[in-house]
Amino acid sequence: MKKKFVFIVFFIISASGIFVFITNEYIKRLEKNAIEKYMQSIQNKLKEYSLNMTVSDVECKGFIKHTCKINDARIYNNLEINLKDITLSIKDISYNNIGVLINIDKISHNHYNSYLSLLPNKFQYILNLHKIDSELGFIMLERSIYCDFDNFNMNANLNILFREKKMRNKSIFYILKEWFDHTTPSFYEYSLHYLTAQLSSKDNRS
Repeated sequence: MKKKFVFIVFFIISASGIFVFITNEYIKRLEKNAIEKYMQSIQNKLKEYSLNMTVSDVECKGFIKHTCKINDARIYNNLEINLKDITLSIKDISYNNIGVLINIDKISHNHYNSYLSLLPNKFQYILNLHKIDSELGFIMLERSIYCDFDNFNMNANLNILFREKKMRNKSIFYILKEWFDHTTPSFYEYSLHYLTAQLSSKDNRS
């Protein structure tokens, strides 16, 4: 009887471990496919402006809170923009909330195109989606952007409460997927909740 009990416990633990492993790999694959699909949509959009884009392979690592990385991306034609160490990671996750961080560690370009000087050297984007009322489809969208330029830094925050019937009683992963899916119609933005912008000089004398 004791051996049977030990076997049952061992079986349950083993089965649970296998289930968690398979689930983790499945979610990781979904994330990788979603990023590749999103990058493909950007490539198609750039072609409308006669620009080409090449992207290195997407690699996702971690457990549950994955980090996906693209080593480099290149946009080119009459201009050239290089993006290095692009990472997308889930920073916070719960039943009603998910936070995603997108970071580009290095941005460079050919300087003879003067308008490219408007591009930052580094870029960080934080997206947080929070279900306010799942039955009615109310979602709080919180966005934070950080840009590092040669002479100054910029921080901007924008929070919007929106409502979308399609989001009623949906999981937080479904909402995130739809937000990044370019084929999904634009959400109905209900109201501006919060907006700030700040510039800070790198010159200590100012």
